[in-house]
Amino acid sequence: MHPLDENEQDQRSLADKLSSHLERFSSNGDSSRSEAVQAICSLWHGLDLQTESEGPFTDEQSLGFAMSAMIDQLQGDGVLAFCVKNSTVKHGDSCEERLSTWLQNFGVIDCSLTSTSDGAYWLIRGRKAASQRLAQELRLGLILAERKIKKVLSTKFKDRATEMGVKLVSERERADVVLFKSDDLDAPIPDEWKTAVVVDVPSRVAVLLDRMKTETRAKSALASLNESVFFPASTLDATSLKSFPVLAKPNNASAHRDLWFIDSRESLDRLPSGSGQYFFQECIDHGPILFKVSVIGKEVSLARRPSAVPSLAGPMRLLTRKGDEHPRKSKALVGPSVGQEMETAQSVPGPNYMLIQKVARSLQDAFGLHLIGFDLLMERSSNRLFLVDINYFPSFADVPDRERVLLRTLWEMSQQSSSN
Repeated sequence: MHPLDENEQDQRSLADKLSSHLERFSSNGDSSRSEAVQAICSLWHGLDLQTESEGPFTDEQSLGFAMSAMIDQLQGDGVLAFCVKNSTVKHGDSCEERLSTWLQNFGVIDCSLTSTSDGAYWLIRGRKAASQRLAQELRLGLILAERKIKKVLSTKFKDRATEMGVKLVSERERADVVLFKSDDLDAPIPDEWKTAVVVDVPSRVAVLLDRMKTETRAKSALASLNESVFFPASTLDATSLKSFPVLAKPNNASAHRDLWFIDSRESLDRLPSGSGQYFFQECIDHGPILFKVSVIGKEVSLARRPSAVPSLAGPMRLLTRKGDEHPRKSKALVGPSVGQEMETAQSVPGPNYMLIQKVARSLQDAFGLHLIGFDLLMERSSNRLFLVDINYFPSFADVPDRERVLLRTLWEMSQQSSSN
C-alpha cells in the first residue's frame, strides 16, 4: 500500500510518530533551540520511515527552504513528509492552499495536510512530479551587470534551466524573454531580442534609483490600505532634522549602499562628501530583526533577517557598505543582551501574510515591475509596520528554490505575452 493511499487513521498514526520524533529532538536541545519552533522532514519509500533532516523553523518561509532541499532527493514513489507545529503555519484559512501552491512550485503534487491526534502538529505530504519541464521551451536572453553574473548564472540556475527546458541564448539567437539587470539602464537590446518580453523595462527600474521619488510613489500606492503600513519620516534636507538618531544613505541608490547611523547634528559634518545627496530617515526602534519580502511575479515570500540597526544607542557608525552581503556588526552591539533579544524576537508573530501580499501587488502595479524586494520593520512599542528599502531584482536569497520560481515566472510572462 502506498503511503498516500493510507486512511485517515493511519495518516494520524504516522503524524503522531513524527511529532514524537520532534518532541524528543526539542527536549534534547539547549533551551534556545527547544523554545524555537521545530520541525522534522522525512522521506517515505514504501512504508519505511527514515528521518533525513531536522532543525528549527520559525515561519512558513523557512519551511520552504527545507522542502526545496529535500524534493531533489525524492525518487520514484517517494513521499515528502513534513511535521510542523500548528502555530508555525497558522496564518489564516488559506494556509493549506498556500502551502500546497508552494509545493507545486517546487515540483510536488498530491499535496495533503493531516493534523496529529492532539491537533498540535500538521503532517504535510506530497509526491514529486514525474517531470519538471515547462510545457514548451523558453528561450532566455540575459543582460546582466558584471556583479550579477555569478549570482544569477550559478550552477544551480543552469541545472534548473536544463531540467525545465529553458535555453540560454546568445545575442545572435531569438529570445522569448530577456532578463535585464544591468547597471547601465541604457544598455542596448540586441536586434534578435527586440520582440522579446523584457523583465523588467529599464525606464521603470530607473525610478527606484531615486530613494525619495521611490518613497513618494510607494506612499501613494499604499494610501488605500487604511494606514496598515507606515513610512519612517524622511528628508533630503539635513538642516530640517529635528531629532536624532537618524539613518543616512545616498539618495542615488545605484551609487553606494553605505548606511550610516547618525547620533547627533554634529555627526552630520563627518559624513563622506563623495556620496552625493543624502537621504535621511527616521530610526524605527524595531529590535534585532526585520522582515524581508521578496516578490517574483505572483510569488511573495516573507523571511526574518538580522537587522543592521538592532539598537538605537551608541555613536555614529557605518552599518553597511556597498558589496556587503550581511549587516556589519558593531562590537558595541554584539553580546548576550542582543543574543537574548534575537532569541525572543524569533518567537514574535510576523506580519499578516495577506496584508503583505496586498502591499506587494500594490507596489508591483505602482512601479510596473515584476521582480522587487522590500523590508518591513515592526516597531516594538506599537507593532506598527514600517516599509523601507524597495529594490529591483535583489538576490532573492530567502526564496526557496529561487531559480525554479524565477524561471517559471519568466515562462508564464512569455505565455501571457503570446496570448495577448
